[in-house]
Amino acid sequence: MKRIACFAGTLLSLYFTTATVSAENFDINAGFTIGVQQGDYADIVDRNAFGLSVDAVYTPESFPVGFGLDISFMNYGSEERRENFSSTIPDVRVDVENTNNMATMCFLVRYRPIDKGAVSPYLDGLFGFRYLYTDTEITSDYEVIASDTNFDDFAGTYGFGGGVGIKLHTFDTPMDDGKLVTLYLDLKVRYMKGGEAEYLKEGSIIRDGSSVSYESYKSYTDMMVYVIGLGVRF
Repeated sequence: MKRIACFAGTLLSLYFTTATVSAENFDINAGFTIGVQQGDYADIVDRNAFGLSVDAVYTPESFPVGFGLDISFMNYGSEERRENFSSTIPDVRVDVENTNNMATMCFLVRYRPIDKGAVSPYLDGLFGFRYLYTDTEITSDYEVIASDTNFDDFAGTYGFGGGVGIKLHTFDTPMDDGKLVTLYLDLKVRYMKGGEAEYLKEGSIIRDGSSVSYESYKSYTDMMVYVIGLGVRF
């Protein structure tokens, strides 16, 4: 997760730096995300994915097409248990958690009509990559003692969708260039085609005494993605 966060932070920082130099219309949205597996992926993983997503889009003035980045993180399963710290220290107990996660980063093209009223619909096209991984963390009193990635794989992804921004409030204080800041409710749905990947799910980690093995699965990773969140436009 630290690798994804670092990479995402670097790309977003670079994007913000280049885009805000001549920003004429900038949107930032963040929201709660639900991923519903499709096809063979749904047959294997019987639990929806839940997480967060953020997108940032730059649209030139008087132009209906914007460009940006979309980043999401979702969890599609976890297992927790209490264990002895080690075979030689059985009097110390720790929490062990296995989590199955998915991080996605896509380039985004958004078409939004120039006339933005109280309700502003838009269409999205996306393409990028998806990172599926299973982590194990050992914690004691909510402090992480050790962690490791048990299994991971990458897959390409692309898709399309649409959404709507519903204006909630326009702040009276304008920015330096005279533009106002608008807060809006952001609702979107997308169909994302996912490339073939190998991954784990709940119950895939098999422990036998001091040894461990993994029952992995392989399929395409298509998903329907639903997002409800908030956005700001300036």
